[in-house]
Amino acid sequence: MSKPKQVKKGEQPENPQHELALFFYRKLLFALYAEIGALQPHHHEEIARKADLTHGFFQREREKQAGQIYHRTVHLTDPAAIEEPYRERTGLSLEDVHQAFAEGNWKNKFQAYSIGGPRWAGIAEKTLELRDVIQRGDWDRVQTLTLEIKGMKHNQGYLVDLFDRTERYQ
Repeated sequence: MSKPKQVKKGEQPENPQHELALFFYRKLLFALYAEIGALQPHHHEEIARKADLTHGFFQREREKQAGQIYHRTVHLTDPAAIEEPYRERTGLSLEDVHQAFAEGNWKNKFQAYSIGGPRWAGIAEKTLELRDVIQRGDWDRVQTLTLEIKGMKHNQGYLVDLFDRTERYQ
């Protein structure tokens, strides 16, 4: 399969399902990396060692920096190119983010999840699935997958409610 061509600013992919998949992929990466910015060694020691926890991203600027990265990648169509600036900033791949949420200790003192945890692991899993769909060009799967994503919840509400936050950081 050929690599999708890059789209110039203001242009859109020719396939509407490709465009929809990329929209969701970019928004999901923003949300996931903003959430993993709360990572501390007690959440997942192995993954925390990979991250530069002294960087501003992990020191109260996680959503702002994730939003800035989102806007720098909004014209890209290659999933690896979209993910790369997040990985460079945090030291964490999307697989690392999934592992941290799936295996980590994210419960608060009330034994509930205010950040991270199983719901975010599920979001990361869907994002990995969406990345695979885009890379394979499996456009028939996009509609069903995006409907599943629209129904997903994070620890405080619906995932899609976080998508508008990207507009704060233009």
